[in-house]
Amino acid sequence: MAGLEFRGSRSDTWTYALATPDAVVSGALEFVFSRLKAHDLKPLVCRVVGLEAEKMQQFYGGNTFRISNPGSEDFQFSWDTHELLYGVAPASLIMLSCEDGSACAKMLNCKGHVRPELAERTTVRRLGENVIFNLVHSPDDTRAAVRELSIVLGSDEVEELVSASNATLKDTELAALTGVEALFDALPAFHGREATSFPSIARRIRLRIVMMLAVALHGDRSAVRELSRVRALLARQQQVLGACTATDERMLLAQRDNRAIHTSLIAAVVRWGRAPECLIFDLV
Repeated sequence: MAGLEFRGSRSDTWTYALATPDAVVSGALEFVFSRLKAHDLKPLVCRVVGLEAEKMQQFYGGNTFRISNPGSEDFQFSWDTHELLYGVAPASLIMLSCEDGSACAKMLNCKGHVRPELAERTTVRRLGENVIFNLVHSPDDTRAAVRELSIVLGSDEVEELVSASNATLKDTELAALTGVEALFDALPAFHGREATSFPSIARRIRLRIVMMLAVALHGDRSAVRELSRVRALLARQQQVLGACTATDERMLLAQRDNRAIHTSLIAAVVRWGRAPECLIFDLV
């Protein structure tokens, strides 16, 4: 597969999709990924992100959040309301490649009509609820993609994401740390014991940190290898926690590998050199 370029002649080989909080809460992500595949869009690097109102106001502009609603009046509401609605869960950022180009155009076709009842059955938004909860956003073109990602993540990380996405095409170890399976493992639980168990919540947050650090340090082979070891420890932790029902036992089991996980994550953050160590929390 040809590589992606951040800028230049082949910039149309990449785009992104933002699966909004309603897609995460409703369990629609598997459907989203099935539609991406059907439209020849390959998921590369994924990221769990929060959609703070301040960032989204820059994203869309204006004093109110306005949705164009063809066939009826535009829909609008305050940014305070937006923050409440989009605060129910994180969003999922999915970097996408399309080898033959026209990535943004293909994603727009995959996304579908802003009104789910008017969306084609082969599109993502057909499963949406309304013009607010319509599951996914994608940019109109590459320039918009760069601008929007710069707002959500910061300008330094956009080129980093594209570079890491390129690397996953040949690096299966990196792909395992940042891809679709990693995303599903890192998402919050919304019901059951894992939704309220501190060790389980901490494990998922740490998985998100691993994903972020893997992108930042993707060119450092030893760092990627160490992060893979952390992910393996967290996977083992998930198995033992799932079989344990007593609170004190769960904490003891979580603490068994805690020092090794914590130390490795601290070392990765220090190697990165761009984030404070307080990014990595301890269980004790």
